[in-house]
Amino acid sequence: MPALPTITTLQALLPSLKIWQQKIQPALGNVPVPRCPFNFRASGGPTGTTFVVLNWEQVSGTDGYEIQASSTGDFSTATTIATFKSPVATAYVDSTVTTGVQKWYRIRSTAGTLAKPQSVTSVWSAPVSNTSGSGTTSYNPINNNSGRGGWNPPSRGGGGHSTQ
Repeated sequence: MPALPTITTLQALLPSLKIWQQKIQPALGNVPVPRCPFNFRASGGPTGTTFVVLNWEQVSGTDGYEIQASSTGDFSTATTIATFKSPVATAYVDSTVTTGVQKWYRIRSTAGTLAKPQSVTSVWSAPVSNTSGSGTTSYNPINNNSGRGGWNPPSRGGGGHSTQ
């Protein structure tokens, strides 16, 4: 690859900037698809609490995360309850839950450019579910984590596994 030009005069500025732009644009415009967060977990908190804590592992190369929630485990009409514009976020507290009512969650990573942040998304994680005040943590029972390889639409009953 030829070296990038050195700009020494004002007359050389525009042609040199065009060369710089041609060299840099492919790197800025082609954002790789991020992987899905690993170890997505939902913790119901102690008995009597009205929140569910969601945790996941940070994904390098991302610019944020999106979390969806479903009251049935069917994500075809799920709503996005949180959008993080920070790659270092690793937790969210859902305080919109009702004690004793189960809720399902899933997460995905986002990436993008300065001009189009969060324009590329990973696959959704395997869903996890929990009940506020249950005192349990739920995760994907297939490999004791969530996210490796993504997830297809959930089967009836949602998914996830609870442990004491």
